[in-house]
Amino acid sequence: MLNLGLQFFVHTQWIHKLGPLEWVFNTPSHHRVHHGVNAQYIDKNYAGVLIIWDRLFGTFEPEVEIVRYGISKPVNSFNLWL
Repeated sequence: MLNLGLQFFVHTQWIHKLGPLEWVFNTPSHHRVHHGVNAQYIDKNYAGVLIIWDRLFGTFEPEVEIVRYGISKPVNSFNLWL
């Protein structure tokens, strides 16, 4: 139940910024960046719970523009076996 609660929390669009908690914990804003296909958001914000690791290793990117979701390259095949 705790994991489900955490997943609901980080995937919500209703929460924008959480002030000082943004420096330590993975928040919905950080997780939106993780799923974004905007050029500056690719391969960023890997944190599960603590965002401090992304800050330490240079993979942190704050949410500064509206996040676009999807895939960055079109799928060239519908073959399930490739």
